[in-house]
Amino acid sequence: MAIKFENHWFKHDMNASTDNKIRKLEFRNGLEGYAAFFKIVELLMCNDGEIEYDIELICNFLGTTNKELVSSTINNFDLFIVDNGYIYNQRVSTQLYNIAEKSKKAKENANKRWKKEQEMENNEMSE
Repeated sequence: MAIKFENHWFKHDMNASTDNKIRKLEFRNGLEGYAAFFKIVELLMCNDGEIEYDIELICNFLGTTNKELVSSTINNFDLFIVDNGYIYNQRVSTQLYNIAEKSKKAKENANKRWKKEQEMENNEMSE
């Protein structure tokens, strides 16, 4: 995607805790599982929507040594996709795509405005 997502935010549904998958996660893994889910989402957002499936590295990012919790959060609730050694989340991928498209359109519009201003300046100079 090659877009800088510095200081960007991601949408968090205000009713995420009522989602059935999240409710199962909380029931089995408690609020620590809920926090792990959103910290992994943050990690995905900062890494173009994918991270290497390395439980130790993910635990390090999350600030936990509880590998069982992290593994369970990733594998047991259909919240993440694990494929070819990487972790994904469809919602994160969609949000990153939407951010990239919005940024692309904003850049195109800025370029159009700039070109129009340049044309207007050139026309004024030639008169």
